[in-house]
Amino acid sequence: MRRRAPVLALALAAGLAAVGAPALATAAGDVDVDVTIPETVTGPFTVSNAELRWGLNEEAGSGSFFGGCNFLSAGEVGDTGGGRVWTAADGFYASRDGNVTIEKPYRTSSGVTRREMPFADRCLDADGTAVSSARHTGTGVQAVIRGGRGEVDPASGDARIEWEGSFTVVFYGGLTYWWVSDPVLEITDGVGTLRGTGGGFGTSMEDMSQWVELDDAEIVLADLSGVNLAGSQGFRGAPAYLGVPVTAPDGAPAQVRQGAAWGSFPPSFVDFQAGTGQAAYWYSSGGIRDAAKPATPVYVSYDADAPVMPDPPPVPTDPGGAGSAPPPTGPGAGTGGGADGSTGAGGAGAPGATGGDGAGLADTAPPGLLDAETYLPASGLIPDVAAAFDDPAERFAWALSGVFSLAGTAVVGFRRGWLALPWSAA
Repeated sequence: MRRRAPVLALALAAGLAAVGAPALATAAGDVDVDVTIPETVTGPFTVSNAELRWGLNEEAGSGSFFGGCNFLSAGEVGDTGGGRVWTAADGFYASRDGNVTIEKPYRTSSGVTRREMPFADRCLDADGTAVSSARHTGTGVQAVIRGGRGEVDPASGDARIEWEGSFTVVFYGGLTYWWVSDPVLEITDGVGTLRGTGGGFGTSMEDMSQWVELDDAEIVLADLSGVNLAGSQGFRGAPAYLGVPVTAPDGAPAQVRQGAAWGSFPPSFVDFQAGTGQAAYWYSSGGIRDAAKPATPVYVSYDADAPVMPDPPPVPTDPGGAGSAPPPTGPGAGTGGGADGSTGAGGAGAPGATGGDGAGLADTAPPGLLDAETYLPASGLIPDVAAAFDDPAERFAWALSGVFSLAGTAVVGFRRGWLALPWSAA
């Protein structure tokens, strides 16, 4: 439910007279100036068409080491019979399902617009360029769920909104995926959670012939704090990630607690990912993808017809290079080339948390590249050669060289069945 902000028409001549300026001529000489005063909502209200918009993290819309890229799909995909790279002919992907739409940004001559994403665009950035390791931008894909119902009380800082719908998180082009259904936002005194029911199928990097249906599990998708509900449109919130410790599931790499982007998604979220095989992609594991893992902002709009929208992606200023660092407030780190001959990409860093009608969370510093000492993975994707070089850029170049070399080897390995998912790169 929204109310229009009041508009005051002020006569410029009267304003100048109030400060001692000469009076303007009457009639034809007067100029009316419209001033819009944003409304702050204070009383409780109900919502019946709230919108939830989220891309989880940059990894969920980036290039991947195999399979082209990671992306989102509307609805619960169901059983594809095993992990494999999806094609358009498979019919697994959906851009729309019930209340859920998968959208991404598109840059046009008149600016950036977000619209429904067809399968063919799943690995393209806003400018229509395939995401790649040489650039620090991702696709900007988001799941958008409309039709949310609930109550909001800005004065107390309490809210509860429920959505009906599901979306699927697809990694490695389809080799591994899971979904989340029916998210619920609960906020008390400005602090709360976004929860959902997780489901999907699990496999193993050691044996991809394993294909196990996972039990449904309620998981915390995002922890939120400092939420200001008083904006007339809604709010943009930064989920906790940076500096959040977690105990890694059995068999997964230990969390690495150093570097600019160390942290984790909520513990129940990470525990659920132990079954999908994706655990290390949702917390810092010391790999070269850590800068793409921090949670991106959650957008909640009280009326889907007047949504709180993300800022447009920056206009590329130069193609960058494999070793070039992004600006401090810009995109995060890129990925290696796809082992199937396709390319991958990183994604935009998380923007600050204020938004909507000015009612949001406290700003959160966007994740950048890891510190120079943590470019190389800690657990052996590339041998620890950092000590041999004093120049961080040179170390990074050697790291990328190793990734590309392994990616070429992986093509043969995957085709002949010697290798499974290169998840140690997480």
